[in-house]
Amino acid sequence: MFEAIPEEKMIREFVRQVAKQYGRDYWLAKAREGAFPEELWKELGAGGYLGMMIPEEHGGGGLGLQQMAVLIEEMGQHGIPLLLMVVGNVMDAGLIAKYGSAEMKERYLPPLARGDTRFCFALTEPTAGSNSFRIETSAKLDGDEYVLNGQKMFITGVDASDHLLVVARTTSFEEARDKREGLSLFVVDRSAPGITLQPLEMGVLHPETQFAVYFDDVRVPRADLIGEEGKGARYL
Repeated sequence: MFEAIPEEKMIREFVRQVAKQYGRDYWLAKAREGAFPEELWKELGAGGYLGMMIPEEHGGGGLGLQQMAVLIEEMGQHGIPLLLMVVGNVMDAGLIAKYGSAEMKERYLPPLARGDTRFCFALTEPTAGSNSFRIETSAKLDGDEYVLNGQKMFITGVDASDHLLVVARTTSFEEARDKREGLSLFVVDRSAPGITLQPLEMGVLHPETQFAVYFDDVRVPRADLIGEEGKGARYL
């Protein structure tokens, strides 16, 4: 039998205390309103739990996936799961921490750790679900900016996010010699001109809405490319 380490016991106790104020009834009320659970999110941020996997030098806790899994499990146990925490503060934050420039890390990671900013993850498309190499959303370099065009589907919590981490093709599938290459990762401001959101009815009660997201000549600064152009599949 494995014995829980002190950090894991502390995480479970924290969630138990938070759930006394923001428990299942609160979560269901937010879901019925179609409103993001802001108060719960702020409690997680104030406690330092949104930044558990973010390096300490960028305001996080410097812990690992095991501790984050305990947090996610305990929140599910109390009926208050948040998918945006998984895609934003685990997946997106991890990619920025590992592959982002020094300036990008400093700009995005501390507010992510505090809960002051939120990220969603945009990969799936109408014709590219399980086979992500076939995505068609394109990003073409134009001076010091990339121009994004395309559509994403089933993207969680876009309306509650400040940024999207978008997977796009900088080399088309047909033009790529190695079909695993040509994908690039971008941080995109949700308020950027050319982004249109369409909520999707999923038939599931949840406070985080799913969206179709349309990009029409959305301009993204070159500085918001994560890592090298065309290497996104390796990073994912």
